[in-house]
Amino acid sequence: MPEPFDLKFSVLVPPCVLRQSRKHWGTHLRLNFENTFKLKTKAGVTTLATVYTVPSSTTSVVLGMMIGNTTSSAITSTVTLSSDTSDTETNADVELITNAPIPGNSTLELLSGNKIVMQTTDYIRVYGSGAVDVALSVMEIT
Repeated sequence: MPEPFDLKFSVLVPPCVLRQSRKHWGTHLRLNFENTFKLKTKAGVTTLATVYTVPSSTTSVVLGMMIGNTTSSAITSTVTLSSDTSDTETNADVELITNAPIPGNSTLELLSGNKIVMQTTDYIRVYGSGAVDVALSVMEIT
């Protein structure tokens, strides 16, 4: 399995955008973010299990998720996103998929082409009515 790697970038923001005084317009503010791509896995899930929790001082972007049915029979799976971030919006548990059918020895791809932004302490849980393996790809921004 390949090792995670860091992707670093800088953003230049003109001070006028930051509404600084005119004497500072000629300077720039450099913001540095460190991004780390990670793969989180959980095997043999048959009860509601936490697959990933966003670490402190981190924002994560969920890039994709695969749920594999390791049994020969059709099963269902539910994926729950839990957010308890303390900000002005209402945060609650939401189901990204509910009782989605997965044929025997097959895989369900979740979030194909879509992204989910998660904040510190948010987490993703998965349930399978039969044994499922889960692979979750995230980018952590610190």
